[in-house]
Amino acid sequence: MSSGQVAAYTLDEFEPWLSLSATSGMTPETVNVLVDTTGLTDGIYTTAVTATSPGLPTLDLPITVTVQSPVGELVISPSSMSFDLAPDELSSQTAFLMTSGGGTTTFTAASDADWLTLSAPSGTASGAATGPGPAPIEVMIDTTGVADGSYTASVTVSSPDALDVVLPVALTVVTPPAAFRFDPPSAEFLLSFDSTDSVAVTLSTSTDAATLFTLTENETWLELSELSGTTPSTLEVTVNSTGLPNGVYLTQVRASGTDIDEQFLTVQMTVDGPVAELNFTPGSIEFQMDFPSSESATATLNTTSGVMVDYALIEEASWLEVSAPMGTTPQDIEIYVDATGLEVGVYQAVVAATAEGFAQVNLAVQLTVGNPNACSPLPCEQILVDLPFALTFTEDHGGLMDSGLIGTGFTTIDAPDGADHYRPDLLVVDAANGVLEITTTRGLHFRTSNDQVNTLGVGLDAPNQVAIAKTTLIEPTGGAGNFEQGGLWFGIDDDNFMKFVVASTPTGTILHALLEVDGIPVAQTSDVPRDFTGLAVDLEMVIDPENERVTAFGTVGGQNRREIARFSPPAAFFSFDAAGINPAIGTRSFVGIFGSHRFGPAPLTYRFKGFSIGVGETADS
Repeated sequence: MSSGQVAAYTLDEFEPWLSLSATSGMTPETVNVLVDTTGLTDGIYTTAVTATSPGLPTLDLPITVTVQSPVGELVISPSSMSFDLAPDELSSQTAFLMTSGGGTTTFTAASDADWLTLSAPSGTASGAATGPGPAPIEVMIDTTGVADGSYTASVTVSSPDALDVVLPVALTVVTPPAAFRFDPPSAEFLLSFDSTDSVAVTLSTSTDAATLFTLTENETWLELSELSGTTPSTLEVTVNSTGLPNGVYLTQVRASGTDIDEQFLTVQMTVDGPVAELNFTPGSIEFQMDFPSSESATATLNTTSGVMVDYALIEEASWLEVSAPMGTTPQDIEIYVDATGLEVGVYQAVVAATAEGFAQVNLAVQLTVGNPNACSPLPCEQILVDLPFALTFTEDHGGLMDSGLIGTGFTTIDAPDGADHYRPDLLVVDAANGVLEITTTRGLHFRTSNDQVNTLGVGLDAPNQVAIAKTTLIEPTGGAGNFEQGGLWFGIDDDNFMKFVVASTPTGTILHALLEVDGIPVAQTSDVPRDFTGLAVDLEMVIDPENERVTAFGTVGGQNRREIARFSPPAAFFSFDAAGINPAIGTRSFVGIFGSHRFGPAPLTYRFKGFSIGVGETADS
């Protein structure tokens, strides 16, 4: 106290690194202030000790502590460097300088070789966890004017707080052998169908010496302006997409010579556009006559590119003739049918068009004489199938035909009464791969639209066993997020059904299930969006009449079979009520497959690998 009087005091301190020899007592008294920097990082720390006494003003003692780690030794990493370069080449590597003690120090760095320079000849460095941290020093090598050979140099780093550290640098300079050089080193083209494009490419050598060369290439779609000559030479590289389907085509042009390294020019051509092909408009023709007579209709044969080609037509049905079996596109062709002598029934045939360089295209022709039965397009007695039932699509299974008159094995089309939604020209049985391809339209059974095309199905004896319907979609991608979809369906008509599909939505591609009753969606559920690229998707419906429910399972890429939906449709779905069953069919329950591109910009092709209906015991079979 300034007056020298005796008084009681109390001392307070507020930091864990500061302590006092006494925190209370009587003045005058000596109090030691103790500082412990254990655990503190480098820096400046401030606090105060507060003294209080009854009746006297409070007094603060400011305290400042500066923590500085020791520098120790200079450490450089890596401890050495080596370079293997050609003449007139630039290269660099980075070393990091730090202190072993963790303290901060300034430094200078110097090189003893003209071909070695440094990005940071001075700076500040510290330990890895303190201060500015390790300092980067970029070692830059320039072999301009340096002859072939082996060289050494040193980078010396000095600090006022530590001994120097030296970074040894080794350099080997070797002139590479002469080599050909393409400029540019690659050529890329984007073409539509039946088009050409070209680009100029310069061939020289790394030494710029005149050198004889030979070029080698093996693709018919690629042409070079010259195949041999002397460098330097400007080559015209031309590509031609005529007759090629969409895809990416890749090749290399090899340049070779004597006593010189060969070089390759990479050429890539992407064909992206409508492929020229034959087509009929319309793609199918149907005739309906109440009694045997003669009728005709017109179809136009053309190419999608509009190019004129010579064609030939093939037709083998005795009741069918064409007006122009040979000719040049575009051509209007009259299709004549004569039902004289034919019995009541449905008759199918194709008119096949061929042309050199084009794939065959078929015009499906169907002739219906009289009213064979109330079922269409097949007789009622053919719709119901026995279980187990399996379609492999590796052979003609009979039933509804595809565009090439190969039987798909399905026996019915789910469509509104009086509507004809069977389009065989959009169906292809790929027997070699065991796949049924369905090319889509915008049509879909949903609420009141009911314009789905090719809703393929078979009749199911639903009330007498648990039925397990399965199919596999091969790589079901290509949708643009516009509710394109393909998969399984089960139900009694276009207003009463359950579907289980792979669907492309604005949020991604999903597994989706929906139940519609009397034209109103009453239940739906979806899996999370996922990437189906390159994967097969197994779709499965377990139809359980005892519990009146249908369970949908999905398996993506052969792994993790998951339950996606479990719905309870009305009892009518299982054909319990005989009053609603057409006796000529024997059931009102049907199951099958379908595809639609809905709001998508263009048709898609869904590829179904097999379809089967097995017999199970429970809904989890």
